Amino acid sequence: MIEFVVLIMLILFIVWLLIPIFSSGLVFLINIVIMAIGLSRGVNDINKRDMFGFYLLAALATVILFIAEDTRYLSFIFEFMSKALILRISQAVLMIIFFANLFSLMYENYVYLAKKTKEKIKNLKKK
Repeated sequence: MIEFVVLIMLILFIVWLLIPIFSSGLVFLINIVIMAIGLSRGVNDINKRDMFGFYLLAALATVILFIAEDTRYLSFIFEFMSKALILRISQAVLMIIFFANLFSLMYENYVYLAKKTKEKIKNLKKK
């Protein structure tokens, strides 16, 4: 029974998020293009580059960012996107992709630097 209630709430929430997309033609075009490109990029990253963990971490970072959006340090980002006719759902897609790729880059750099440091230590021990 609880699954049915959760499913109904999820459907209503998605409908509530998608209603503003159909408010005008320009908003529809901008947001559909952003979501199509973003979602195809996300599926490609998860399938080919095995970035599922990074996308989960990015979703968490995006949620935190949306919670803290009213702070004076972050409000300019959301104001700019609202003036550019980018809706919340498209903002979330953009931020998740941005954070996932940022976290992936940080992890790859960490692994590279750790490998370099191990090589330097090994070379110092040989001398």
